[in-house]
Amino acid sequence: MADFAALVRPNMIAGVVPDADATTNELPGAVEGFTFNLSVGGDHDVTGEGNRSTPVVSTAGYVDDGLQLHWFELVHNFPTFFELGNILTIIVRDLEIYNAYRNEARTLTAFTNNADSGVTLQNFPTPPTVIQINNGLLFQVVISTTGPPSLDGTLDFTLDSGPISVPITGQRVVMFPFEPETPIREMLEFKTDVLTGLNGAEQRVSVRKHPRQIINLQIKTEHGHERRRLAALLSSWHPRVFGLPIWFEARPLGAEVAALDTTITVDTTYGDFRVGSLAIIWQDSEVFDALEIASLTSTTITFSSPVTNDYTSALVMPLRVANTDSRLGRVNWPVGLTQLTARFTVVDNESDIADTAAFNTHNSKVMLDDPNLMGGGTNDDNLLRQIDRLDNEVGNLLQYSDWDDSMPLTQKGFLGEGAQAVWEVRQLVHALRGSQVSFYMPTFFIDVVVSNDLSSGSDAMDIENIGYSTYLQGREPNKSLWIELTDGTILTRQVTGYTVIDSTTERLTVDAVWSSTITPAEIARVSFLRLCRIAGDQVMLEHDYVGDAKISMNVIGVIQ
Repeated sequence: MADFAALVRPNMIAGVVPDADATTNELPGAVEGFTFNLSVGGDHDVTGEGNRSTPVVSTAGYVDDGLQLHWFELVHNFPTFFELGNILTIIVRDLEIYNAYRNEARTLTAFTNNADSGVTLQNFPTPPTVIQINNGLLFQVVISTTGPPSLDGTLDFTLDSGPISVPITGQRVVMFPFEPETPIREMLEFKTDVLTGLNGAEQRVSVRKHPRQIINLQIKTEHGHERRRLAALLSSWHPRVFGLPIWFEARPLGAEVAALDTTITVDTTYGDFRVGSLAIIWQDSEVFDALEIASLTSTTITFSSPVTNDYTSALVMPLRVANTDSRLGRVNWPVGLTQLTARFTVVDNESDIADTAAFNTHNSKVMLDDPNLMGGGTNDDNLLRQIDRLDNEVGNLLQYSDWDDSMPLTQKGFLGEGAQAVWEVRQLVHALRGSQVSFYMPTFFIDVVVSNDLSSGSDAMDIENIGYSTYLQGREPNKSLWIELTDGTILTRQVTGYTVIDSTTERLTVDAVWSSTITPAEIARVSFLRLCRIAGDQVMLEHDYVGDAKISMNVIGVIQ
């Protein structure tokens, strides 16, 4: 702690520096409600006829005694309180009691722990102990995971100058280290206010900074110690906070670990390991270490406290803090098997991992033209439109719509084969912020048939007459085209004009000329490149194997 007596500066009042007492070298004391006059001469008159005096100004104010009032002749504690939040592993925090008296040493005479038995002091001297002038007593407060679920108390210190009380609060978290069955279903839930105009145009406002992460697990246990331990845990801790291993991010330990080690070898690439967050070294449901990550590289993790067990082989996973729903489903088999179904909502998912670098773009937006994963034999491609209907139920009904077009409602699927692929989709979803940010996605159908060569240097595109000029008219969400050539080349264009040539041909004008002549035979397909967004603010990830996932989300077209 710096010697504050050497850092004192004179008090300042509205830019005026009062003089310190030259004989005592003491700072001026506080003076309330003082009034002083400012008279400034020498101000030149605008007529140039000489000087004139400035009117006297009366100013009321207050001189604060500064450091003398708020720092000196007091004993301070840093920090003034501990708000620990969720306590899932051993926490060590520094606490300093500082004597700011300039002429007197202070004596610490006693300490009383009014927190709980899981809170202890480390490197704390046995009272009484003297704290010298302008010096501090530094020690550590150690908070263990053992103790009552809620920590709400004080650490009380008695000094000859008076008592000091340090409030300490937190919520102890119990581990949920039971290995689940596959598949593990993960839902990312965003929240977006969609403001729709009369013509269907949208303004979308994201009201949730990061998605909520919801994980559904199934745990099967046979009659025995593990089943009894799980049943007892849930009966008591059901509404409380759990430490949940992220099983689909599991990595094998890269080298043996000995108790008291703080650094382990593990591949962290494409994993959601976060500095300042938690990770678990897991051997089985009773042998594990849950620790805070102090730093990490692509091949190592360094923890803020040492490992307590020896490991020759184990899994390393990110660890999240989660709550369960009000209902936990359990079914029993007559052969002694119990299956638990639990839905966990992660409460510490505040992490900005948004990135779209792994995906192509069109018109400065992400373009998802990778193969679309279909979960079954079909893929819905519905049309949605706002329709107003007038019907008095006794005559003909009347219906109309202010929307120019119907919006396609379909699905987008990804097959994440490997940790990198899954991580890139996860980054994409965060960047799209649920329903807020729009993107482009081709239909992958032959929506347009080119009837003549696309000539080099031309921006014309002759197509089979499908009524484009009558119905679509270059409007979103079907304004752009995705052109796949037979050699695998992908071209994208926006339609800027359209006209009917004859009953069999329409001519589209696009936003960029063709760099070389392309014949119809060289074109594999031309699909509409729809402007879309995620519908419903939800993305589902289904994890069958560690590192792999099937990702799906509903998608709806937008005008802008």
